[in-house]
Amino acid sequence: MRLVASAADGATGIGGTSIRVTQPLHAEPWLATHLTVGDEVDVPVAVHDETDAAMRVSASLRLSPGLVAVGPVEAAVEVGAHGTAAHVFRVRAVAAGEARATVLVASGRGGPDLSDAVERVVTVRPLARAVVETRSGTLAAGLPWTPALPALAEGVPSERRVSFYASPLADTLGGFEGLIACPHG
Repeated sequence: MRLVASAADGATGIGGTSIRVTQPLHAEPWLATHLTVGDEVDVPVAVHDETDAAMRVSASLRLSPGLVAVGPVEAAVEVGAHGTAAHVFRVRAVAAGEARATVLVASGRGGPDLSDAVERVVTVRPLARAVVETRSGTLAAGLPWTPALPALAEGVPSERRVSFYASPLADTLGGFEGLIACPHG
């Protein structure tokens, strides 16, 4: 914390100090912010003991419906005094949407101040990839023409766009306009 003050007569003063704010037991899970359906990832959890005595900590993992655990969701972690220990949970993304993973830690010594809960939110994307297909040709009066569009998997969000240009020059200009609107793809 830093304080800068000035008096009515123009005198100034500067002061500073540090304030450490922590709790005796706390957890810090790491989970990517985005996953794709089917991804299976490790969720490392750092458990910090800020007390003067070692402790045995129970850690548990709670998941919303978009994620499932691969392996146990409960673990015991030994943490030294003023130390850090870790445990790794494994999860799989199973449904697209917003999902939540909550890690709870509690000391076997009891007391409301010897526990912590941390929630992480992850966006699970559908298992799909963009497919861009471009075809060109010439239409002539009196000729039958049916656009050949690729088949799409059922349930996959899609967008189809068909563009007609009056001439090859108009087609080229349309391409340049696309480059200007979205120069990096």
